[in-house]
Amino acid sequence: MDPKTLSEILGHSDLKVTLEYYFHSSLEFKKEQIDRLTALSPAVHTSLPDMPHNMTD
Repeated sequence: MDPKTLSEILGHSDLKVTLEYYFHSSLEFKKEQIDRLTALSPAVHTSLPDMPHNMTD
């Protein structure tokens, strides 16, 4: 579910509240999103930063 929709369903006055309390991006999620962007456009890959392999979050 996208954050904006969730924020509206929960009745939060500000999207920031939803993002701070309900969305915690893991390193694995970030890698998946980078892979999705790369699949859309190979040129995107060259502009994205390398993700360190030793990070846990």
